[in-house]
Amino acid sequence: MSEASAFFDRAFDLLSRGVIAQNDSRVAEGVTSEFVDRWLDTAFNQYLQQSVPYARLSDAEFVAAVDSTLQEVWRELVAEEFGAAAGVNTKRKRERAARSIGRRMPMSQRVREHGTRRYLDLLKNNPPPKNREEAGGGVWDEGSYEGKEFRRRFRIPFGMFVDHLEELKLRFGDEFPQRVGEEHWYPVELLVMGSLLQLATGMKPFWLELCTGVDSQTQRIFSQEKYFKWMKQLALEEITMPKTEEELEHVMGHYRSIGLPGCTGSIDCVHVFWNKCPAGLLNSCQVGNKAKPSLSFEFVVSHTGFVLSVSQFFYGCTNDKTICKLDEAIELIKEGELSKLEFFVRCDDGKTEKLTGPYFICDGGYLDWMCLIPPFKHMPEQSKEHGWSKYVESVRKDVERVFGILKKRFYILVHAFEQHDERDIENIVVTCALLHNRLLIHDGHDNWQEDGEATWLENAEGQLDEPDFSFILDERINEEAMVLQGLRGAGAEDDRTTNTSFVRSQIAEIRNLLTAEPDEDKIEMLERDLFLKRRLQLVEHYENTVQLLN
Repeated sequence: MSEASAFFDRAFDLLSRGVIAQNDSRVAEGVTSEFVDRWLDTAFNQYLQQSVPYARLSDAEFVAAVDSTLQEVWRELVAEEFGAAAGVNTKRKRERAARSIGRRMPMSQRVREHGTRRYLDLLKNNPPPKNREEAGGGVWDEGSYEGKEFRRRFRIPFGMFVDHLEELKLRFGDEFPQRVGEEHWYPVELLVMGSLLQLATGMKPFWLELCTGVDSQTQRIFSQEKYFKWMKQLALEEITMPKTEEELEHVMGHYRSIGLPGCTGSIDCVHVFWNKCPAGLLNSCQVGNKAKPSLSFEFVVSHTGFVLSVSQFFYGCTNDKTICKLDEAIELIKEGELSKLEFFVRCDDGKTEKLTGPYFICDGGYLDWMCLIPPFKHMPEQSKEHGWSKYVESVRKDVERVFGILKKRFYILVHAFEQHDERDIENIVVTCALLHNRLLIHDGHDNWQEDGEATWLENAEGQLDEPDFSFILDERINEEAMVLQGLRGAGAEDDRTTNTSFVRSQIAEIRNLLTAEPDEDKIEMLERDLFLKRRLQLVEHYENTVQLLN
């Protein structure tokens, strides 16, 4: 922290706590912002002329010097403004007035200008090195003090920040403004820094103005109308469920190696507080009488902590069973492209069995679907279901761990949101998830194959067969044409007219079955039976693998 920043922080602290004017009742009525600017300017100039260099002072000596100067100048200015004060040295007062005649701008504006130059100098004075990996010191070196300090403030390394700016200019060149603001123009690099600082600290644009010097209204408009919407568009391409064979093996291979073949991620919901919730939505957003209004988002993450899916926003009272019916990620593995994927589990007889359809591991608040596998409840401690449930609960903590990382890394998710529109909050949550994924890749925490991580299943005898990725994701089967072809082949020896009428009657019956209203009770019972069978097959696979190890 610079000397000026430390001086002003101490001054604002004394002023906010009332230490300066606690014994003077005249100050409560007549002090204005111009008076405070004059006080800060005069006290800082006097401090620079009278004190020893900042680097030679200890913390206690610095605080004592600053407090003495601030209180002395405050008493003299109050006496000059509100009346005569005993013991005021007129000569010293005239000297300070002469020194402050030529000041260029109010101190509050000088503080903002100082913050603006400080952040812009990072880009101007630190050109990219020829080899980033061998950058010796400076902000480009992530191991140096400057590099760590930049990441601590903005949550991403300086090199990633520079690449991020280039990406935004390349993708949104037509929308990328060169000047933002009516009265002043601000470099967009400074506005992006302000947006990242807002995510990292949760500060409102009003307080960001004291850090970056950007007008609060300009920063708010840029963050909500530009930056977070750009990041949402980038997230639509990067935060997706695995579809290619390489992506599926990267996610499912990790779960297979820890004893959960067919698993494609952990799923759960997270709530964020919404301070600007309209009064008409309080009943939909509040859970309980004393709870704060919130919005809910459903996350799907891999075992390495990589976010695979973020749902749209839901109001806080919406439970998990309702959300899972509307989540596109669940629909993708339940009835969509990934529902045809096949994998293998171990049976009691030592053979392997092929199963169709992947699944997510979840808690007990979800529906009993075959694609959602929770642990058992209230099982005897000596049973195999209890041991499997304990193991699945420990694996499922990866999604809870991601929630903790996101809230510790981006404090904006911890504080109550001040946005009025739910879509703006959704854009911010998705932006945090996208930056989390990029940092995970940048730090090398998503390469579990290269880490040499030894898993208990890799030491078991009789390795499982690889899952079948031979299905075509975009394939659409015409069931009517297949039925027609099969019926014609079966009745080829019959009379042509009779065969044609028979085929048409069969197709009509099939159409009636397809168009008839489904029996919801029968469908629910069938799904529950498939769910119970799938879970018992996974328990059996777990027990057989443990026996192989023992």
